[in-house]
Amino acid sequence: MKSKLLTSLAITIAGLSLITGVASYRAIANPTEQNWQPLSELVSPAQLTEIVAESTAPSADRTAIASSAVGYQQDDLLLVDFNTPDLCGIGGCALAGYRPSTGERVLAVYVERTSTDDPIVEVVDNAGFGATLPASPTISGREHFSRDRKRHTVLSGWLMGNSVNQQYYIGLQPPSEFVETAIEEHPVTSGATLLLMMALIGALGFVRIGMAPKQQKLGTGRFASRAEKARARKLAKQQKRADGLEMSIQLGDVAIPYANESVLFVGAPGSGKSATIGDPGLMEVISRGLPAIVFDAKGSREDSITRRFAPIAAREGYKVGVIAPGKRYSDCLNPHDFIRSPTDASRALQLANILEKNTAGFNPNKSGKGDFFQRTGLGIVQAAIMLSKVLPESDLMTVSEIINRPNLIGRIKALMQSENVPAWTLKQFGQLVASEESEKQLVGMIVTAQSIFERFVTADLIPSFCGPSTVPLKMDGKQILFLQVDEETQDAVLPLIAAQVELLIAHNFSEPRKNILVLFLDELPLLYLPKIAQYVNLLRSAGLVAFLGVQSFSQLRETYGKEMASSIMSGCRNSLFFNPNNVDTAKEVSARIGECDRLFHTWSRSGAMLMKPTRTQHRQKVALVTPDEINRFGKGKFVMFAPGYQSQDGTQASIPVLARPKLNQAQIDEQKVAGDIWDKKGKQRLTAIRESDPNYVSNSDKALAERTAQVEKLLPLVQVEGDEDNNNEAETGAPISIEDQAEMQDAMVMTAALNSTGE
Repeated sequence: MKSKLLTSLAITIAGLSLITGVASYRAIANPTEQNWQPLSELVSPAQLTEIVAESTAPSADRTAIASSAVGYQQDDLLLVDFNTPDLCGIGGCALAGYRPSTGERVLAVYVERTSTDDPIVEVVDNAGFGATLPASPTISGREHFSRDRKRHTVLSGWLMGNSVNQQYYIGLQPPSEFVETAIEEHPVTSGATLLLMMALIGALGFVRIGMAPKQQKLGTGRFASRAEKARARKLAKQQKRADGLEMSIQLGDVAIPYANESVLFVGAPGSGKSATIGDPGLMEVISRGLPAIVFDAKGSREDSITRRFAPIAAREGYKVGVIAPGKRYSDCLNPHDFIRSPTDASRALQLANILEKNTAGFNPNKSGKGDFFQRTGLGIVQAAIMLSKVLPESDLMTVSEIINRPNLIGRIKALMQSENVPAWTLKQFGQLVASEESEKQLVGMIVTAQSIFERFVTADLIPSFCGPSTVPLKMDGKQILFLQVDEETQDAVLPLIAAQVELLIAHNFSEPRKNILVLFLDELPLLYLPKIAQYVNLLRSAGLVAFLGVQSFSQLRETYGKEMASSIMSGCRNSLFFNPNNVDTAKEVSARIGECDRLFHTWSRSGAMLMKPTRTQHRQKVALVTPDEINRFGKGKFVMFAPGYQSQDGTQASIPVLARPKLNQAQIDEQKVAGDIWDKKGKQRLTAIRESDPNYVSNSDKALAERTAQVEKLLPLVQVEGDEDNNNEAETGAPISIEDQAEMQDAMVMTAALNSTGE
């Protein structure tokens, strides 16, 4: 298409050149009658001033030009020669022609000449070009015309030159005679007619282009245009000023409208994803005063999210909560506070399921969902959680004490007979009671239940999840909660963090919201949230805005499985892909960007002695951005798909954007100052608040003793006549260790398998 446009333009220019090359004016004067006089003697002073002003620049010395200008007049033609050092030199002179009858300027020419002895203008008679020219009697007018048409110089008007003696011939002809003279060998045209011919020739070229069949594109991939980016920026500004459930983010000169439709950012460590989208996104949340739940996987490191943003949020009037298991400044968020009553089986099951799924080493692709011990062990945890709600101190430490009680079945049966606990609570222990006669099944269920609590019910971690909650459960207004994890305690803490996140979301969306709740989960695959896909797909319109960060698709699929990972990615309408340093992820991103057409040319030779060259054009579909290019992205460079980037007619959306926005240095400096404040004052202030709180679990030994006493009172030891093994176990009061129970479980399973084979 571009080549055809250029061809049409060339045709138009060629037509113009052809016309100007053959145009001339008939002569109307005899050269022997020329009489050049000072221009001031031929025209009035007013006309002289007007002619000089019209033909010279404002900065010229018009008085000097008027005094030196000469003119020649015959009939209705006045020729003016501005023969001054400013206008006439070695290169040539300026010449103008006027009709005295109308005062109209009909000619303006800069005439080249090589010799000052040659006349600037010579006017020939009406005999036309067929007559012999006075200056060169041996050359006819036609021959002179055809020989000299390459030497003419025209600004406005028409001029013919003679290369032999450098003579110039000027004449006039009314436009009405154009039709008559056009059929002659040397047509005459006017400026208006010339413009008309140019337009016709150009129009003909464009019509041919429009009628030409369009080549079908093989690839349709493209990046957003400037106009589409400008519309996205305008939309983002509108959403930034609006209230309600809409949100936008500005990353330097890159806007992300409809950020409320969740954001997924993918990139390897060091790709710049946190600094480019994570930090600006969180700054936007704080500046708008939106509530937020923030997962901080970097713990006590210098680039910790809590360290850099907690002081900023506090300065903006936020109520800041920090859950940091194992840290003295940690708040407490008791998961049992989300369970409404001893009969709330659904919330209890949700808590038990999250704790079990996040146990170290869990892999959803290799889970034993059909395994009896896992299912029934999970049921025991659910039942123990519900039972703990009848006690004054209801938390996970209490649940652990219930499950670790010796002779648990006998205690539960006695409790069932006492009718001191709601029947719907005790009903959850049905599987355990029904398995009383199978020692193998009993051991398996107990081991499964106890293994869930083995890692995180420790003296240094319980203050962050046992006892009364010190942070609000309902996130509204200027409230922000940081969930901080250290690498050294990661395996033990992650189940608790996952449980707190899931329960917080379920609790805050149990009723319609009027404003946004932001869920910020960088390094999402560290947590297993069973309902995260449901949250990003279904709660988007209810006000949940999720910022999810992963290193690669492979990492996400390893934790959540292929189907669920795909659902998470499709639920995040805004996707930013940094350098993943992963071939599979780069291939998927490249395929999503699309393909475009590339032209290739090949040369071949044929004919005698291969002297005839032939060029062949090939159109091929290639990736707009190849996988290896994606894996070479520099820090902070990304490809973004966002619904706010649409075509003008709205038929295309999520048009890819390739960008590397400049970081906001002012925000970076602000975060650095906030980090220093956190180190010097923030942690110490929070620690002092915890130590002054009488309800905060600061003495873990005392807390354990209180819960043990409460559980013993609820589930007293029952003596069974004739059962010496149980009585001996009751006397010791010590439960079987996890290692011994695991070995016993394996032995029981093997024995059962051998017995079934023998049968």
